[in-house]
Order: sequence, then structure tokens, then C-alpha cells
Amino acid sequence: CGRATVPATHEPIEFADLVDALATMRLPLPGLMLVEPGAGREATPMSELDLSPQRGATVLIGPEGGWAPEEIDRATSVCRLITCGGRTLRADVMPVVALAGLLTMWGEF
Repeated sequence: CGRATVPATHEPIEFADLVDALATMRLPLPGLMLVEPGAGREATPMSELDLSPQRGATVLIGPEGGWAPEEIDRATSVCRLITCGGRTLRADVMPVVALAGLLTMWGEF
């Protein structure tokens, strides 16, 4: 692709450890948790986010089938809930969608 830098990725960790790391700011902020439209929580469509360019973001992408209600409850203290509007996309597609959305927002496309 000709891009000189590759976005950082981290080794998988337990969900509770991730939330704790976000709470103590050991990971890039803001924390963004992608939830499906039927998650039963108020969430901001990605198209309405207004994030200025910054050093990064931590994006939580759930498993196929969605997050458990307890996971959403736990993460809301450190993450902003966002959706892709009315669309429910597969978990394997969401990293690409999230990265493309953030890079577009930050003027890198």
C-alpha cells in the first residue's frame, strides 16, 4: 500500500484487563466500543463522531454475535459507545471499517 507506518496492535488480553488498562490510561484514548444497533444502549453513530487528530484511539471490537450486556456495562465507564449506524457488520470486517473511519476523520485519506 506504500504506507510507511503500520497501526500498532497489541497481543490479545482478557476483557477485564483491557478495561482496567483503559481506566488507568495505559492505552491510547479515547476508548471507543463498537456495538451493534440492537445492543439496547444509546450509542453514537460513527458518522457523528468529532474526534480531532490525535496520537491514537483504542477501539474495542466485539465477538461475532455481539457483546454481552455485562461487558457493555463494564466498558461504558471508560469507552464511548459507537455504531455503524443501522448496520450490523461481521466482527472480521469491523477493524477495517473502524480504521478507515478514524483515518478519514483525521484527514489521513
